[in-house]
Amino acid sequence: MQQAELSLPRLFENYQAADAEKRRVYAMAEQAADDDIGAAEVACYAAHDTAEAVADAILAWPARSPIEFAIKARVLLARGSDPVDLFHYRPEDLARFLREVCSFAG
Repeated sequence: MQQAELSLPRLFENYQAADAEKRRVYAMAEQAADDDIGAAEVACYAAHDTAEAVADAILAWPARSPIEFAIKARVLLARGSDPVDLFHYRPEDLARFLREVCSFAG
């Protein structure tokens, strides 16, 4: 069986799927009965960790095209529009991203 080639757009599809699953799990956890809270929290942590692992892979990927830069920007901005959140959430990824953009631009 042939394995699909890994690419940044494919990783982004995986990220979108993981993020959608995370939102679904969080919504279900909101509805959990008191005796299911522990299991709901475990599910939330697992869903969060999965989405973050894919985000980490995307942000570590060296961008080589405008589309790849846009994908990385979307992942960075997924934490909200408040710059304070971005600086708190992934300051090292933001700095690396800006260096990549500068290198790409020449």
